[in-house]
Amino acid sequence: MRTLSLTLCCLFLVSSLLGCKSTDSNSQLRHKEGDFAPIDSGSPAGTPRPWLWADVSREYVEAYPTSRVGLIPEGTELGNRLQNWVDAMYQYVVSVNPEMAAAPIPRLYIFRNNPEGSEIGLALPARVYYRVPVEISSEEGESEFVGGSNTIDLSRYDTSNTAHAYEFSARSFQGRVSFRLSSVNDRRFCEAEQHSSQMGCVVRDLPEEWLQGFAEYLNTSDASNFRATEDGKLILNGYIRENAVTGDGPSRSTADGIIVYVTANAVFIGYEMIEVNQDEEAVVGVIAHELGHYFKAHSSTFHRTTAYQYYYEQTEDNLLKKPERKVGLPDRTNDGYYTYEQEADEIAMELLHAVGAGYEALVDYSLQALRTRGEQNQGSNRNDQWLYDRCVEARENNWQERPPVALASNGVHASFCYRVFNYDREFQAHGYTKGIKPAELDGSWDSMRTEFLENFR
Repeated sequence: MRTLSLTLCCLFLVSSLLGCKSTDSNSQLRHKEGDFAPIDSGSPAGTPRPWLWADVSREYVEAYPTSRVGLIPEGTELGNRLQNWVDAMYQYVVSVNPEMAAAPIPRLYIFRNNPEGSEIGLALPARVYYRVPVEISSEEGESEFVGGSNTIDLSRYDTSNTAHAYEFSARSFQGRVSFRLSSVNDRRFCEAEQHSSQMGCVVRDLPEEWLQGFAEYLNTSDASNFRATEDGKLILNGYIRENAVTGDGPSRSTADGIIVYVTANAVFIGYEMIEVNQDEEAVVGVIAHELGHYFKAHSSTFHRTTAYQYYYEQTEDNLLKKPERKVGLPDRTNDGYYTYEQEADEIAMELLHAVGAGYEALVDYSLQALRTRGEQNQGSNRNDQWLYDRCVEARENNWQERPPVALASNGVHASFCYRVFNYDREFQAHGYTKGIKPAELDGSWDSMRTEFLENFR
């Protein structure tokens, strides 16, 4: 599989909390209300998929490269208050999709002042080493994976151990599947992985009841051709050459574990996000976007599907259902472009209304960001994007003129104006009304925010 660092946003709902206009056409909406299951993860709808997420420790989060600017300590009044919003969204999602209880409760972390001064939001990936016997068929005529082996000298990290851990990567166009191929214990192997990649490694057993679903999940990747056995093993049907240059092979025929990249139960916002937003619901809106990435397990699944990253014509029909991929050359001025970032925005809309927040504060933040960043919006010069005055005028005129997507250089973030346009479109299509806010929101946001900014400036 492939590593992934996502900077993203998200949303959720339940009938007792949220009044929605329910029509037959809602089943065809781009974002179907109450459907938070990850796309194309290899299992039938309604099936728990616990292997898509990992419950990680604060120590793991602190070791992640993006976290090295430092984290705000746990237990602040403001941090606890925002976690209550997160908990309410999680409870809503599980109430409408019970199988989503397989995802651990997400935890909110707040970065200290970012040296670059950006208001950051992030959903964290996790590297997981699953202990499970793997057999590689290595027979001629099977699917062939050409890759290379990597030797990690554990003595660099533990002078009492002179053994080597071997990692073999079967590579394809889209990604990789990595195996640990030695008898070195899991802790030392993960320590070596962390040193070599600057990304942590979580060791987990793979329960037998997960095995079939896990194999089906692996098979959604072009890099994989797995099947599960009744005696608790994974079989990789493939002929693996150890060296892509010399063609030597096959390599080893067994492994005692497999490394995959999944979605960690950690979402972030930056100190600056709280500093620039006096309105609590704007901050909650950014958190909801990140939770959209979390619940949809984008770190685990987005690269495995054709459901994202395509242009579509913005016809009235395509505004009311999941848009069809456009055939032919795109019109970058008028066409939409569907990404996992847009899905996270659309999920966030449902989540925000489910917990009584609404989306106007998020719109105000987006427009303010558009005004202050201008053509440097999200770190990219985009000459085709609309600036603040034109965007506000179009919104006041009920979007009679539609803004261009104006993608950032990363190819997934649309311009702030287009995102505001899409928020309004989602709101009108679903007819959202506000539910009830979490009961745990005691005290004053303004006073908590003031104290927080003074303590951690």
